[in-house]
Amino acid sequence: MERLAGRRFGFLRLCVSAANPGLREIVLNRGWVEGRENQEMGWVADGQPKAEGRGAWTVQRLTGRDDPRLPQLATLLADHFQWDDDCAGRLREYLAEGYHAGYVHDDNAVLGAAVWLKVADTDFGRLEYLAVAPEARRRQIGTSLVRATLDDLRSAGCSEVFLSMDPSATAARAVYVAQGFVPTLRYSTFELSF
Repeated sequence: MERLAGRRFGFLRLCVSAANPGLREIVLNRGWVEGRENQEMGWVADGQPKAEGRGAWTVQRLTGRDDPRLPQLATLLADHFQWDDDCAGRLREYLAEGYHAGYVHDDNAVLGAAVWLKVADTDFGRLEYLAVAPEARRRQIGTSLVRATLDDLRSAGCSEVFLSMDPSATAARAVYVAQGFVPTLRYSTFELSF
């Protein structure tokens, strides 16, 4: 950590499993600040049927960093995940790093968005972000986005897909469980500023 201090990093982030209270105490005693708790969930392709149909909604793929819908997706994700920086720039960076994004829209607005990645040189992927506009919830938009993401990652050769979520988000958890995700690990994040 001493080698990293003073470099381009302003902070370090660490994840500690809830099953390791001893490490949690050590980290806290060394000045790390505890953040939020997360639930990791995993999906394994073996034994999972291919989704019947594509869901109630058609998921469009973001065509690139200049797609005209990108600012709407970025705003929806920023509102949901409390991104406080240049949200469109942040989404463009994700796309430049190999992430994919999809969305559901009606004539006027983006109703839901997902961002996912096939991890290079592996057979697994991550569903990094999924958000549905508050006024569009309970309309199968989240289900459609999860199915499209899993279909895309399976087609890319992924046999496993992982995600992290707020454990108190019971509606989101129900969507993930219905698509075959199971809880794998509960952990807390810790941050140390320089």
